[in-house]
Order: sequence, then C-alpha cells, then structure tokens
Amino acid sequence: MKKNLLEVTSHPVFIALVILMGLTYSLIIVFNTAGPFLIQTKLHYSPVFFGHLALIFGMVFLMATLICRFILRFFTMEQILSVAIHISFVIALSILMLSYWLTDNILLAATGSALMFVGTGFIFPISMGKGISLFRHISGTATATMYLVNILICSITSFFVGLFNVHSLVGLCWFYFILLSLAFVVYWLIVRKHRIKSMMSPTT
Repeated sequence: MKKNLLEVTSHPVFIALVILMGLTYSLIIVFNTAGPFLIQTKLHYSPVFFGHLALIFGMVFLMATLICRFILRFFTMEQILSVAIHISFVIALSILMLSYWLTDNILLAATGSALMFVGTGFIFPISMGKGISLFRHISGTATATMYLVNILICSITSFFVGLFNVHSLVGLCWFYFILLSLAFVVYWLIVRKHRIKSMMSPTT
C-alpha cells in the first residue's frame, strides 16, 4: 500500500493532472459558492431563477462530457486537453475584461459561467482518464489519490471565495481567471513539457 502510494505521488505528470482536475472542478465550486449571492442579492433575481440557471449549467456540463467522449474517436486525449485549456484560458480572460465594461450583467454572468462549465466538462474527465491510464496496475490507489487532492483543492477554493466575499461579477470572473491561469501554468510547466521531452527522447 505504501509503495503504491509513493509510486503514484512521485509521478509529476500524474500530480499535474490531478491538480488540473481540482482547479477546473473548482470553477463549478466558485459558481456554486458565489453564484447565489451574486444572482439573488446583487442582481435581484429570484431563487427559482438561480435554480433554473444551476440546472441548465448542470446539463451543459453533462453535454460537454458526452461531446468530449465522442470526439475522442477523432483526437487524442493530449490534443483535446491542450485545446480545452487554451480556449478556456482565453475565454476566462475575455469575460474578465468584459466584466469591467458590462458591470453586473446577468447575460455575461450566465454565459461566462456556462462556458466555464463547458471547459470543466472537457478538462476534468480527460485529466482523470489520462491520470488513471498511467497507473492501470494500481488504479484504485490512483483514483483515491485523485479524489483526495481534488476535494482538497476545491475546499481551499471554497474557503478563499468565502474569505474574499465575492459579491460582484468582476470578483467572480477574477476567480475564474486565476483558476484557469494556474491550470494553464501547470499544463505548460509539467504536462506539456513532459510530453515534448518524451517525444524527443530516443526510443530503445
């Protein structure tokens, strides 16, 4: 057991993929934590409206995962992960800039959050599948480690959302941008770098 855990936690790409899972799933946590106050108190929409919005976002997330599974027939996991992270990062930056112009705009809040759910629907399952594929012989240990770290990252994110008292669209968009910036850095410094290194290394 100890040997398996050490093998899993000492693999840099696996840890990077787990961090990507936690950071992208935290996008959903940010909305679930800050969304009710922003939409109901700040924008003065009813709890029923927020409930409908949350239901739609849940369906968006589900559809994204199904589409992701479908396009795996045509593209590799690495290609999908790369495109999803880069597009999500650009979207997060775009809605952050727009939030300073369209202050407290429900359409921007809803569209931006929905796109974050789409990004999560692509990045989260791909990272999970890629991570488990690295340890097929000890998939139980790998899965347990994944969800432990994922819960830890989501808990920390929820704490900071509450600590900084996110009560505006700008604040919400800043959290989206920070999380995806971290995911972007983790991807380029570890996942992408390791992939390039493995492609350049001579085969034996």
